[in-house]
Amino acid sequence: LPFSTDIYREVETMAVTGSGTVNDPYIAKTYEQIKWAFGMGGYVRLGSDISADSLVYVAADEVHLDLAGYTYTSNSVESAAFIIQQTKALYITDSGSNGKIAANGSGIAAGISAKLYMYGGSIVTENNAVVARPSSGIFLYDGTIKSENSAIYLNGGGFFQINRTFCN
Repeated sequence: LPFSTDIYREVETMAVTGSGTVNDPYIAKTYEQIKWAFGMGGYVRLGSDISADSLVYVAADEVHLDLAGYTYTSNSVESAAFIIQQTKALYITDSGSNGKIAANGSGIAAGISAKLYMYGGSIVTENNAVVARPSSGIFLYDGTIKSENSAIYLNGGGFFQINRTFCN
């Protein structure tokens, strides 16, 4: 019988620990685990560096991502690492040091009326670090956004810098 990669993905997803609460976040160590956790919502902490070739949707109403000093690398040049779907919210923190989202393409795309709240860590990309669609909001309280081309691309969205580094 041929080996099924779907079974492997199911086993990887089941290995997620935590309950998704602030005191017991999901611990994601693989692309499949973070993809699953972003669909469930709640609190997610990286448990290792993760490298991915595909995007991840923020499909739950709210996802709180703690980079925990690790790096999430998106190798796709055709898409953003994370896409915040319409009316959803992504909160990024870094309880470690030097946690970052690194992308060969774009870092984060915020859909219509979506929100990105950044309280730590960094987003470092080759293309647009953050893309904001109409009525979306990008709130930078802490952390760094840096891109080789365009750090933030606003297409009808708003950007609010509270007290951190904004680099292009």
